[in-house]
Amino acid sequence: MPSKPPEIVLPRSPELAELSRRAWQSAADALGGGWQPRTLREVAEIALWLKYLPRETERLTTAGTFLDAALDRQAATGQLPAAWDGGEELLALYPSLDPPLLSWAEWDLFLHSGDEERVARVLPALARHFDWYSQNRTRKQGHLWCAPGEAHQKGFRHEAWGWADRTCLAALDAEHIAAMALEADHFEIAEAASANYLGFKALANETLWDEVTCAYVDIDEDEIPLGQVTAATFHALLAGLAEGEQSEELLRHLMTPRTFGQSMPLPWLAANNKHFKPEGAPRTGAVYPLESYMLVRALERAGAQTEAHETALLYMENLAEAVKKEGDFAAWHAPRTRSRGEGAPLGFHAAVGLGPVAMTLESLMGIRPDAPMERLRWQLRMQETHGVRGLRCGAATLTLYAEWKNRAWNVHVETDAPIEVQVEGQAGTHVLEFASAGTRELRAE
Repeated sequence: MPSKPPEIVLPRSPELAELSRRAWQSAADALGGGWQPRTLREVAEIALWLKYLPRETERLTTAGTFLDAALDRQAATGQLPAAWDGGEELLALYPSLDPPLLSWAEWDLFLHSGDEERVARVLPALARHFDWYSQNRTRKQGHLWCAPGEAHQKGFRHEAWGWADRTCLAALDAEHIAAMALEADHFEIAEAASANYLGFKALANETLWDEVTCAYVDIDEDEIPLGQVTAATFHALLAGLAEGEQSEELLRHLMTPRTFGQSMPLPWLAANNKHFKPEGAPRTGAVYPLESYMLVRALERAGAQTEAHETALLYMENLAEAVKKEGDFAAWHAPRTRSRGEGAPLGFHAAVGLGPVAMTLESLMGIRPDAPMERLRWQLRMQETHGVRGLRCGAATLTLYAEWKNRAWNVHVETDAPIEVQVEGQAGTHVLEFASAGTRELRAE
């Protein structure tokens, strides 16, 4: 196995490849200096891109190690604390410290590693946490809410009784707990989690969809929509709750500058809100890496592959300009000026690699490992030469390289272990079966 992170290759866009290298170096410096996540949000953020780290290397720690450290903090009640070791000080800066994303991050890690034993080991803790917040953070009608120590409560959110973002992410949590339970043969947990998911889906579409704003929004105690549209409305797409007309309306929000169609996606608050600040202030105009990454994943799940690719490219181009201007990574950005957001600190933060590593590999290059099936799917999207060296998929480590030439791709694939690689071009899918280590080439149109 390689002892270093995967290397992104983009000859025609070297500034994007450089961002990936800088993100890994920034993490190595910070982790080598003792940095540790202090909130559940930070754990999810860092795990969603450290999943690409093959194993612990010098000064770098794997996603599983951080996820384990969070689960080790679980109380006897099942609660996972939103923050620890002073992490509460971040509350005023981010929409939430405890989004229920750990099961999503764990499932993503499983698709890269194929570690069935880990799935069976962490499932009970994740299920207990779900049970805890179902009992302690759920209204009678079924909507989720947040305690003051878990999410920012001032401003318009102070009036929220049922939280749209938390309810949608609880559905996402239930869905992935169900998937993990099926993988681990815990069928009772899988059945209960699946039922919970379907219940959240019905609840969201019946009570959280606002016909006036055409978005999923928070509601008051009488189930009246509060009408404040945030980036959380797209969590319904991420969880697979929005369908048909709702999906189309959410996509329209992304296209118009009146709401979320800004030069850098995705500001936390819609631009037509009176609280919106184009300077990128926390929880108003700020563009957070986690919400932007979740948006791109949401678009992909909704079948909007072209929009997802274009959104990821727009985000990365703005990020590259902002890093060049500021000299380092910012914790959040302004949505219009290609610069760091108001009050945003510079330097390493947990989400620093979500764009340069995860979004680049997944949404720009179209690479999706499926280690449990010993398979990797590669959707060729970039009409320029691109590739990656040292990419892990289960037991295999691969080099993928596609040269764009004469309106098609000359594809090169190397692997050091058996795997199936599905290369998808505009004209169809090519399946490369590797029974052992080897190299294959093909032309994909």
